[in-house]
Amino acid sequence: MEVTTLLTMFCSVLLASPPKDTDSSQEPPLKITVTIDGKPIESELDQELVIKGEFKDPKVRVRAAKTRRFNYAGVTFDYPSYFTWESEREGSIYHSWTMSGNDCMVMLMEFSVEMTAKELVENMEEEISLYGKPTPTTRTFKNTNLKGAKIAMRLSDSSSDGEDIQVVQEVLEIPTPKGRSRLLLLQELTPDDPEAQVVLDLLSKTFSIDEPSNKKD
Repeated sequence: MEVTTLLTMFCSVLLASPPKDTDSSQEPPLKITVTIDGKPIESELDQELVIKGEFKDPKVRVRAAKTRRFNYAGVTFDYPSYFTWESEREGSIYHSWTMSGNDCMVMLMEFSVEMTAKELVENMEEEISLYGKPTPTTRTFKNTNLKGAKIAMRLSDSSSDGEDIQVVQEVLEIPTPKGRSRLLLLQELTPDDPEAQVVLDLLSKTFSIDEPSNKKD
């Protein structure tokens, strides 16, 4: 399949509702802490716990973690645990993972062909209306410097009396073995949004990637 076809497919994904999960990529587990009489026990939601000892009227507290850990395609980072999760795979052509909050979204895209952020953005220009031209952008998460492009899209909003709304997206390139590509898409991660600040802080502290190699999954 040609790169232009892949780009067109992904533009439709980005502007539509999150795709239905069609593969076995499961949502990262939700970590929990069960505290019994002051003694914390780490576990995961829906996992059985075997607790040794005898208890009489114990005080029990269950606390869910504030984050989940994404760990697919050689990319690892934490994100808010309340974000929704979607995953889509099209054979060996591409795989996408989408984590959406109330205001912003993080999407990782893995392609079986080489593709740059510029190529993706240029194709999006043909499909949607933009505010101005794409601009170069750089993000540093932990010790990883990512370069790409930023765009501001004009979308129709039926709930705003026909007025268009502006959506800002950043497409960042992740170092990947030759013949493949990984792109990180950040939507509405603006400085004045509290939720976006939480996401950016998590990415800055936890983002990491595997060392590039030519070994294919």
